[in-house]
Amino acid sequence: KDNVVSIDDLDDIPEEFLDPIQFTVMRDPVRLPGSKVVIDRPIIERHLLMDKTDPFSRSELTLDMVEPEDELKQRIDAWIKEKTGE
Repeated sequence: KDNVVSIDDLDDIPEEFLDPIQFTVMRDPVRLPGSKVVIDRPIIERHLLMDKTDPFSRSELTLDMVEPEDELKQRIDAWIKEKTGE
């Protein structure tokens, strides 16, 4: 495909699909147990390499504590498919 538009550059992205730190479309959303914030798994993985706390509540956090948001992931995947025609 030529002149491919990044999904993150679209201007009608539902807010619940956006990572609260990077403001990019989440591909693997997970819920943090302490703050209940939903964040993209790669973002929290990177954070946890340096700091073993929830970045929103400062409570202790390890990767095995995050909860997958499968229903949200399905809605994001469907939205991406609709927007990109893939």
